[in-house]
Amino acid sequence: MSLERFPFGMGTQAWLTHEPLTEAYREGKTLGSPHNMYLLWAAEYGWLSVLGLGLIGVHYAFRVLHFRRLIAQGEVSDSRILFACGVFMSVVAALTHAGVSGVFIVPPSMLIGLVVLGLFVAVFDDVKEVHKRNLAQSKLRAFAAFAVFLLLLGWGSKVWDYYTFMEKDRIWASENVSVGIKPRFWFHGYYPRQPDLMNPEQVD
Repeated sequence: MSLERFPFGMGTQAWLTHEPLTEAYREGKTLGSPHNMYLLWAAEYGWLSVLGLGLIGVHYAFRVLHFRRLIAQGEVSDSRILFACGVFMSVVAALTHAGVSGVFIVPPSMLIGLVVLGLFVAVFDDVKEVHKRNLAQSKLRAFAAFAVFLLLLGWGSKVWDYYTFMEKDRIWASENVSVGIKPRFWFHGYYPRQPDLMNPEQVD
């Protein structure tokens, strides 16, 4: 699926409604949600988005190496070193395990990951470089932060819409479709589902 509509992807949650590609997959009773989140993101959002995430990862890899040089020069306190090492190892473990275990598909995991990644960015930001930034750079960063904030508000409104539609679907699905209760994926089953298993009022 990650190679369909390359490199822009098939759209958010396309794996829920996309026709399975092989007969073996269609008949597999033990197969559930995708577990490799990187391939899932490539399928949904395209390989360009995965490349963008990779570039961000490379940027912070250089940040970590710079932090290591500061440690070697004796410019970092022991307490900050221990804290930074803990955050770094947590992020590496999370990106390694959760990225290939399907954990990132769970809303609580994504919310916790947002906080932890925020800590990671803050810990490995160069304090000296922050003081060197001029007024124009500070204003640009403030504008970028505000733009991201507005983008997150828009994203959050769509998440709330999804939650509302899912709640309505939960009642209909419990009476018409044997989807089971799977709280990992919000409150029930896979939503949306194939059109023939959806509430006719919720199918565009």
